[in-house]
Amino acid sequence: KVGSIEQHDVKPIPESDRHGRPKDLFQMWMGANTNYVVLLTGALLITLGLSIKEAIIAVVIGNLLGCSVLGLSSIMGPKTGSAGIMSSRPAFGQLGSYLPVIISTLSVLGWFSINSVVATEGLQEIFKVAGFPDSQFMMWIALGVVLAGEILLAIYGHATIIAAEKYISIILGLLFIGLLIFVLPQVDWSFPNTVPVGEGVTKIGTWVLAMGIIFSYPISWANFASDYSRYFKKDTSWKEIAFYAGAGQFAALTLCEVIGVLFAAALGGTLSDPVQ
Repeated sequence: KVGSIEQHDVKPIPESDRHGRPKDLFQMWMGANTNYVVLLTGALLITLGLSIKEAIIAVVIGNLLGCSVLGLSSIMGPKTGSAGIMSSRPAFGQLGSYLPVIISTLSVLGWFSINSVVATEGLQEIFKVAGFPDSQFMMWIALGVVLAGEILLAIYGHATIIAAEKYISIILGLLFIGLLIFVLPQVDWSFPNTVPVGEGVTKIGTWVLAMGIIFSYPISWANFASDYSRYFKKDTSWKEIAFYAGAGQFAALTLCEVIGVLFAAALGGTLSDPVQ
């Protein structure tokens, strides 16, 4: 229940505890992916040297491919009632599953660290605007606030996460659209391709690299896709699960990354310190 500590672990969810609708996944994935790190991912394409048009095309194609993988990875949840990494064991075997387990562990530790660091630095900036001193002590306060929020939400688990993300997706969506409104008047739409073509470096190769970076973001979630769909009843439409999970993530990533592209272009492609 919302506001109660999660009772289930990686074991299959009992049929009596199955609940929810595939539409819940849209706002859940939108809320989870409307964030500052995604904006920086979009900005990176401009720093690689792509033009605005080339960067936006890379964003759209990379996300269409990557979010499709996430949507399809979500359909195992109701079938098994278990987490994605557990569901992979029949395919890989007990010994063979160690490799994806190690990769997933490194991935989730990496993302937890990246999100925590970027959020902490962002919160520090807000503290400075509010008049607090720019000190090591305030950095630890900011980090403590960020970690407490992340850990508490995880402890309260699935139902609370789904409920929270519904509101988070709306609030963050409005904030990022507000940022877009500020950025648009500053954008030079003729921003050129500045890829330093030379030995081993081509414009098309750089575009493929950029599209691959965009693609890598949604598929980094694929191992955990079933963790959020496994609470649905077994007979839930797999097509609806795949569509709403993928569409929610696609909407969030495309919005934030396009803003990142325009933001970087407005600054002339020079982002030595993206947080500032």
